[in-house]
Amino acid sequence: MIQTSGSGYSTGLPIRYQVIQARAALRSTLSTWSAMVVDERRVQPPRHDIAEMAYFLRRHTTWLSGHVAVAELIQEIRDVVQTLRRCLQPEGGRRIHVGTCIKPECTGNLYAHMRDQNSGIPSEVRCELTRTHSWPPHEWHSLLQ
Repeated sequence: MIQTSGSGYSTGLPIRYQVIQARAALRSTLSTWSAMVVDERRVQPPRHDIAEMAYFLRRHTTWLSGHVAVAELIQEIRDVVQTLRRCLQPEGGRRIHVGTCIKPECTGNLYAHMRDQNSGIPSEVRCELTRTHSWPPHEWHSLLQ
């Protein structure tokens, strides 16, 4: 959660910095390769949007497949996709049912999402119905009733 200094106010938005970093890496990779295509082919550049740049590169796959740097392009895309997958589907994680949600009037089930320390995503207990009903490990004792 994001907290402002002093007030303790939380926006309620969970921030996963690894996902933000992986998305930035994807944008950077697509931008670099799109710029190379624009420079070498003398074509109009795509907007600096992930979907637009991906579509742009896809339109130039035949030309790219004959480029001397195609292996580097493939490896960079593969690395970014692998990083994004690890962020979205952490390896070694387990999901364990721990009971019903303790929030008033909530009928959801609570699940502990246990993740490897190396996944970059912290473990948590989270309600299946309301994502804002979640607790990091240091608050799990408050779930005991």
